[in-house]
Amino acid sequence: MISRIVNLLSLRNYNFAYYNPEQKRNKSSRPEQKKLRNYLEKNKEKKCIICQRNLPPYILECAHIKPRMLCSIQERHDFNVVNWMCRNCHIVFDRGGIGIKDGELLISNDLKQFSDFSTNFNSDNFYMSRDYFEYHYYNIFKQ
Repeated sequence: MISRIVNLLSLRNYNFAYYNPEQKRNKSSRPEQKKLRNYLEKNKEKKCIICQRNLPPYILECAHIKPRMLCSIQERHDFNVVNWMCRNCHIVFDRGGIGIKDGELLISNDLKQFSDFSTNFNSDNFYMSRDYFEYHYYNIFKQ
């Protein structure tokens, strides 16, 4: 609480004349993200590809199957590099707790005690993004 008050008091000397809340950023740090998300909203069922739960779009995340920072410029604009994941599955997937090999959902040894990830993956999602799932399996998944 005290640190919040100190932070607020330190703003008293700030010149707010330079602050414009209506000003938009000139460039996005992820210019392709809006295009990829729009593609998912128009072309994919609003369902997490891992747990298969139907969820509203504001809960689903446009998840990169291959980490964006490791994608080439061409891969960053490929619609198959992303798919819908709920927040929980997205976190577990990014940390290597879940892997997909040949259309089959695999679970790391750390997560074997939890049954929620058993056989829900729909392999129809695998074939269009096969290269990205294979990259994830061989480089991120923790067996």
